[in-house]
Amino acid sequence: MIAPKKFCIVFFLTLLIDQASKFCALLLHKQSFGTYKVTNFFNLVLYFNPGISFSIFSACSKTLLIAGSLLALALLWSIYLRHSNKSNSLLGLYSLSAITGGAISNILDRIMYGAVVDFLEFHLENWYFPAFNVADIAISTGAGIILYHELLTRKRIYKK
Repeated sequence: MIAPKKFCIVFFLTLLIDQASKFCALLLHKQSFGTYKVTNFFNLVLYFNPGISFSIFSACSKTLLIAGSLLALALLWSIYLRHSNKSNSLLGLYSLSAITGGAISNILDRIMYGAVVDFLEFHLENWYFPAFNVADIAISTGAGIILYHELLTRKRIYKK
């Protein structure tokens, strides 16, 4: 059984923090566009990613990427609901809530800007990791927790 309040809190916090941080990044770069060096290994930048992770599928239409995101969310939730019962860990719900909040936030970017706003850039000397955002962190963390528990531990999130 889904705990709606717990889902809503994680979902809306993820969505709110991501959209607020993107708003700040857009505002900061509107004043004077450029790279803001924060530390020797971290910059604030502004990129509009028309594709998915690492700009994969950047040639695909915005509509197709939105539909793919919604389909992936529907699949994840159907798996969760199919295996959902009282003995399930709330970790699965929190993870899926974070993934959902991040995915919906990135979908909102695609609708508003035609691409996802990325602004966090880490680097080591001349090696730069592709820029990302808070939604990407939520999606990756949620997916990582699910994979870790499902594949590498005996504490299953989804019990049969």
